[in-house]
Amino acid sequence: MQKNIGDVYEGMDLTCDTHPSDQSVNPKAYLDAISTFKAGDVAIIFTPDDTHYEIALACIQQGMHVMVTKPIVQTLEHHLNLIKVAKEKNVLVAMEVHKRLDPFYADARDRARAQLGNFQYMYAYMSQPKHQLDTFKAWAGKSSDISYYLNSHHIDFSEWTLEGIARPVRVTGTSSSGVAHAKGMKTEDSITLTVQWENLTQDNNSFLTSPHNIILPTSPTTMSSTESANKRPKLDAKANVLMVGTGEYTTGFVGGTAADSDKGAGVVALTMFDLRRRNKVDRVGMCGVNGKKFPGIREHMQKNIGDVYEGMDLTCDTHPSDQSVNPKAYLDAISTFKAGDVAIIFTPDDTHYEIALACIQQGMHVMVTKPIVQTLEHHLNLIKVAKEKNVLVAMEVHKRLDPFYADARDRARAQLGNFQYMYAYMSQPKHQLDTFKAWAGKSSDISYYLNSHHIDFSEWTLEGIARPVRVTGTSSSGVAHAKGMKTEDSITLTVQWENLNDKSLGCAVYTSSWVAPKSDVHSQQRFHYMGTNGDINVDQAHRGMTVACDGKPFASVNPLFMKYTATNGKFSGQGSYGVRSFECFVDACREVNAGTKTVESFDDGSLATASTTVQGTAILEAGRRSLDADGRPMDILYGEDGHSPVEIRPHEF
Repeated sequence: MQKNIGDVYEGMDLTCDTHPSDQSVNPKAYLDAISTFKAGDVAIIFTPDDTHYEIALACIQQGMHVMVTKPIVQTLEHHLNLIKVAKEKNVLVAMEVHKRLDPFYADARDRARAQLGNFQYMYAYMSQPKHQLDTFKAWAGKSSDISYYLNSHHIDFSEWTLEGIARPVRVTGTSSSGVAHAKGMKTEDSITLTVQWENLTQDNNSFLTSPHNIILPTSPTTMSSTESANKRPKLDAKANVLMVGTGEYTTGFVGGTAADSDKGAGVVALTMFDLRRRNKVDRVGMCGVNGKKFPGIREHMQKNIGDVYEGMDLTCDTHPSDQSVNPKAYLDAISTFKAGDVAIIFTPDDTHYEIALACIQQGMHVMVTKPIVQTLEHHLNLIKVAKEKNVLVAMEVHKRLDPFYADARDRARAQLGNFQYMYAYMSQPKHQLDTFKAWAGKSSDISYYLNSHHIDFSEWTLEGIARPVRVTGTSSSGVAHAKGMKTEDSITLTVQWENLNDKSLGCAVYTSSWVAPKSDVHSQQRFHYMGTNGDINVDQAHRGMTVACDGKPFASVNPLFMKYTATNGKFSGQGSYGVRSFECFVDACREVNAGTKTVESFDDGSLATASTTVQGTAILEAGRRSLDADGRPMDILYGEDGHSPVEIRPHEF
């Protein structure tokens, strides 16, 4: 533990009482250990299956709360007795089933319950490599089997999902053998349980099968899960939040109806209403340009939020009035908020600077969608004014909270050495040209809109390792022009990065497009990263979960980003990184207001603060300038610290 925990992670106290003594062997040592704990303490049991019952019973009789690895016990008789004794002792007893906290399994469960009707069929497979036979030789085939060990996972998923919908009524077991027998072990290689479930509703009492198949294959299989949490101290003062922008990401309302994307219920407003339900946010305001849209927006939010999730208070001050159109309405809205309040800006790219600056001058903390601004000059000025006002300013980059991207970033920094090469691609379907027709090609482009995601990933990953020094932009065209829109269909930025330790060079290629065909995902997103010691590939669009439902197109879904399906009538997407991105920022603002953290303390990478995202803005501006100069490369120049860009200059050949 010292080697793998204490020496790896800071602040870990590994003090631990152990039983039996270092000199003894005692199968009943748990009794001595339990006697040193009192009622209300907690026992977590991970022992061979046949020992669960006796150990758990002893803990319960001591008045301890108990968590037992699956299977909780091996017989129905033992299970019922644990329930009985736990009730007498008034203690909590649970089975450790981490699959219930897997966002894919949790979303699949809620979709099944809410959308898929009566149960028909399920096939579940789970395996581990054959060397596990040696790992578990002490009990394999003697006191338990592979079905108790692995089938328990998906059987619990079925019970959890079908609670109140169906019940198991008949079980048939079959097996395969040979590998274990060849090792002299009297146990099955694989076990298949075919379970008939009876739907409880009267319209369908048919018996349905659910086979659970477990096998130990020749080739190893590996599963990993990364969890990250940004836990902050509880603060009494709630935040007041002004949302500037009323479009797809804020409300999900586009063109008079729900957006034809993966954000039909919006993200920002839904999150703020849920944070109010959870006592983190108080007043909520929303500001747009066309107040005549607000009646439709309120109806849309009621239908997609208020009528879907319990306990949501949709009270929201809106600017301008329902009868007016005012491009400067944000100034009136800002004037109704005070220093220490929060502004979240999701508006066209060219408006970010003026709106953010006005909010900062009011003393508000500000989160701006990417790109935070369009020019290096504006970025540096926001940092300057924010420092004068002592407010937190950050860019909303939910990719930093995506466990796949976060793990890739940490692996790249810890294991892959100097930067060598990266290719990143991100696209959206061509109907987005209509969604963004008000500004596409007029005040911004697809590179600012989508390339900003992976450019931020690079800046975040390569902080202190490498810096961008030259940018060349190229593009494709045709689809947008045919619609009468003077903008590129796709933009590729080729960026030369310089490793700081030895001045060696790396190359990154960022491509974005908004003319992709409509497919199983709203946005294709993937990258390949290579360092001197290895590489990483991430396909953010396809996470291994697909959904097919009557009346809807086949879809690859990503509940890690947003989980819209309710659990027991309530919004349950708090663990989604789309929600956490805003919640972490609101929590940070409350901490700054309370004096428990400084603004500068969030420059550690936990938030994409204005001070730590300057290189990204420099790349995006240089890319636009390169395109406008017919592909001429642009050099990024640095100040004395060698880290912060200060100027963009056309490359001299």
